[in-house]
Amino acid sequence: MRAKKFLAMAIALGLAVGATVMPTLAADKKTFVFGDTTFNAENEEADINPQNTYAGWACIRYGVGETLFRYSDTMEIEPWIAKEYENIDELTWKITLNDGVVFSNGRACDGEAVKESLEALVANHERAAGDLCIDTIEADGNTVTIKTTEPKPALINYLSDPYGCIIDMQAGVSDDGIVIGTGPY
Repeated sequence: MRAKKFLAMAIALGLAVGATVMPTLAADKKTFVFGDTTFNAENEEADINPQNTYAGWACIRYGVGETLFRYSDTMEIEPWIAKEYENIDELTWKITLNDGVVFSNGRACDGEAVKESLEALVANHERAAGDLCIDTIEADGNTVTIKTTEPKPALINYLSDPYGCIIDMQAGVSDDGIVIGTGPY
C-alpha cells in the first residue's frame, strides 16, 4: 500500500514539473516533427512511382508529382499542369498545357513529356489502362491530343487520379521507385 502511495505521488510530481517546464522549452525551441504511417507496402504505397499500384497518392502527398487536372476543395475539376481541355468528339480530347512547367530536374514538361508519361502509365498500370482506354496520343508543343478506343466522358476525371501524376520518363524510375515529377520537391 505504501509503495502505491509513493508511486502515485511520484507520478503527480512528475506531471506537475513537466507541465511547468514544457511551455518554457517549447517557447525557446521550434521543432517540426512529421510522421506518416501511410507510406507503406500494406497500403500499396511502397514507393512514390505513381505507375505502381496506389503510390500516386504518396507522389502527390510528398510534393513530387502533379496531375494534368485535380479536384478543388468543392470537388470541381480544375487545371493543374494543364491549362485547358476541349472534347473534340466522343473519342478525341485536346489538352493544352500551361507554359513554363518543368520537372524538378529542369526538363520542360511539354506535350512530348506528357505523352511519354501517359504511354508508360497505360503500359504499367492495369487500372489506369482500363479507365483511360487510350488508343493514341499525339504531342505538338504544349498540346496533347488523346484518342480513346471508346467514348470516355469522364477522361478528365480519370486524368485527375493520382496514378496520372506526370513523371519524367526520360529520367526513368529508380530501382527503389523514385521518380522525377513537376512538384516543388
